[in-house]
Amino acid sequence: MAAWAESKGYSKPERVSGGRNNRIFKLRGQSGSAALKVYYRGYEDRRDRFAAERAFYEIVAKRDVAAPHLLDCDHQLGVSLLSWIEGEPVGESIGDKEIAAVAGFLAGVNEPIPAEGVPFMASEACFSTAEHFQLLERRIAKLQNTASQAPVLTHFLDSSLAPFVTRVRQSLAANSKAEFRSMDRRHIFSPGDFGLHNAIRGADGTIVFFDFEYSGWDDPVKTVADIFLQPEKPVDWKLLPGLCAELRAWPDLHDRVRAWLPFFAAKWAVILLGPAANDAAKRRRFAGEETGAGAIERQITKAGSVMERAGEFLG
Repeated sequence: MAAWAESKGYSKPERVSGGRNNRIFKLRGQSGSAALKVYYRGYEDRRDRFAAERAFYEIVAKRDVAAPHLLDCDHQLGVSLLSWIEGEPVGESIGDKEIAAVAGFLAGVNEPIPAEGVPFMASEACFSTAEHFQLLERRIAKLQNTASQAPVLTHFLDSSLAPFVTRVRQSLAANSKAEFRSMDRRHIFSPGDFGLHNAIRGADGTIVFFDFEYSGWDDPVKTVADIFLQPEKPVDWKLLPGLCAELRAWPDLHDRVRAWLPFFAAKWAVILLGPAANDAAKRRRFAGEETGAGAIERQITKAGSVMERAGEFLG
């Protein structure tokens, strides 16, 4: 990988913090700095993160949105070379300006609908209540298979997660307008793991978004719900109506997001418990994260918090 980067005019790789499924290196070149992104690949991980992100970058390069430029890539190595964005993470104070940047990025990617065509769905895209719960149940089953190794996890799954999921199922079953297909609704070309946790504020104040490994067509409800529920950078509920109003292509978005927030909170809880599952643990070790018993207990606390926070939408 270093040799490949050097052939492109970059050297002196310096490891910097990456995501949970990749490694990021900062490279130096005559024309400036670049980011070398190394994607996780495992036999149990069927998602081609490299291909999804490359396709997303190729489309957004033709649009006026704030994202890095894809300078080069190599499928065999599983690496991308991206323009380096100098700046700072978006702080804890998230308000109208940050939400306007989120809305502007989503609208810029989707308006007009990508003429190039997007041949793939976003990771775990679902378009019915049944599909969503089937996916959630598969995730929970993975956790249950490893829960015997961590009694504290078994207790959480039985006493907290299972009753919460039951309440969510009942709430959605009683809401006829929650279904994606109940009306002629439009998909969204989603960045995937999108939110202000995957953003950098540049020196001029511009918020630049990155990390599109999970991108593709999706239900806009999931995209918006994840922005507000993402545990690293949760967004205040009071900003939800404003964001939905800015996304004019989806006029009934606010009511549907409110209906689905508890479900996606349950899903986030399961994702947060991922260090207990073998495939998730392998990706996190690849990215340099801890996956032991201490990590599981901390994740249980986070999982409980995200469900409690969305519980108000259950009525």
